[in-house]
Amino acid sequence: MSEVIVEAGSRIHLGLIDFEGSLGRFYGGLGVYLEKPSLKILLSKNDDVSVAGSGRHSFKGVATKFLSQHKIAGGVEITVLEDSSAHFGLGSGTQTALTVCEGLSRLYDVKTTVEENAVHHGRGRISAVGTHLFKHGGFVLEAGHKKESETLSPLLARYDFPENWGFLIIIPEESEGLSGTVESEALKKTKGKKTNAQEISHTILMEMLPALVEEDLESFGRAISQVDKITGKYFSIIQGGEYRGRKTLKIKEYLKKEGVNGFGQSSWGPAVYGLTTFDEGQSLVEKTKNFLSKENINADVFYSKPRNRGAIVCG
Repeated sequence: MSEVIVEAGSRIHLGLIDFEGSLGRFYGGLGVYLEKPSLKILLSKNDDVSVAGSGRHSFKGVATKFLSQHKIAGGVEITVLEDSSAHFGLGSGTQTALTVCEGLSRLYDVKTTVEENAVHHGRGRISAVGTHLFKHGGFVLEAGHKKESETLSPLLARYDFPENWGFLIIIPEESEGLSGTVESEALKKTKGKKTNAQEISHTILMEMLPALVEEDLESFGRAISQVDKITGKYFSIIQGGEYRGRKTLKIKEYLKKEGVNGFGQSSWGPAVYGLTTFDEGQSLVEKTKNFLSKENINADVFYSKPRNRGAIVCG
């Protein structure tokens, strides 16, 4: 085999569960896979490692590490056909690493798993949501990990996300969200209470999951807003409040006024989302752009449907 194409989506991170590890497990999380923004790359066998079409992600670094780890003598030329944004809260770091690893696994017939690739490339140390979504798509809930554990947090639940639901995504022009070592150090400073984790867990188990199964949009939206608000309390010591800043607060109030069914900040942001039906979301895009223009907020605005399948490898 001389060429492989890999195509993946993006993820919304709906929140973390337990920052204190009061019962022995840390974090845990939940999220939804999105069709947009998408990442698509073409991998071709080559003598060395090169990247064409984008300079925004560490494609070359991931490829070099993978080839070295598996003692592969050859190289790869990576052509970026579609490029998801840099780390703006939609999980591009994990999607990039796993997309390259999956492509190289197929290209050089290496027997490895998505989970092994994530661990070897430093993904999923805080949350495994992006890894499980890359593999399965849809909606996932993961269990968190024991202290000092080097294994990936196990998947607890995975559901198809209703096709007629989706998300209005707004990414204000801000600095990138936290990731990697910086994120790990920041999370050590977070402050929370055992009751916060209890409330998040109760909301997920007794409102969010039942609403998802029953396709109750209003209840699901209320649940994600509540989980996001409590997660924001943990983040507040780092980001200066429950949400990232003035722009996010303005967008939240606007979306609330427009009647979206749920609102949140994905991970550390700056990406924020509003849960809507497909028709409502489509109609809100231009209206939201007009609102942001009046408020002098530069932002990328688009609507994304859920992606109920994981990454696709062809070749």
